[in-house]
Amino acid sequence: RLTRANLFLLASAESGSGKSQVFRRIAEPLVQHQHDRHEAHRAQTAPRTASEMAVLKLEIAKLEKDAAKASDPMERDNLMGQLAYRNAQLADLQQKAVEPCLICADVTSEKLAALLANNRETLLSASPEARQIVDIVCGRYSATKSTDEAIYCSGWSGDFLRVDRLNRDPI
Repeated sequence: RLTRANLFLLASAESGSGKSQVFRRIAEPLVQHQHDRHEAHRAQTAPRTASEMAVLKLEIAKLEKDAAKASDPMERDNLMGQLAYRNAQLADLQQKAVEPCLICADVTSEKLAALLANNRETLLSASPEARQIVDIVCGRYSATKSTDEAIYCSGWSGDFLRVDRLNRDPI
């Protein structure tokens, strides 16, 4: 049997007893690492990636026009191959453009799925109060107020989970 490295912890203490102070001390190295990764992404990765994407989009637009005009089937096939390659490059760059995330707190299950997908399925969902996540799991954003713990259960068991929504690609 495969056991995953998931930890589900819920600690409780009286209000005003110092939970937030303890949490800050424990989470500080990870918060700082996430901050450093964000800064590096914003300063280096994001501008370069945006520039590469802009150039690729122009190349793709030109290839699309050329392929639409091509009368020779071999030329059209060649252009379509180049177009497919450029589209794959663009998809890679779009993935690279996503800002890294290590920690989340107040997050819907749909956004949690997206964060996990964009961060190699590794993420810390943590809060010194945990009120928001408990509310969400208990159905805060559900029209029927049904519980919303499926993604956490799937993470624990390693079960397949796919999230489909109308306005975005499946996760």
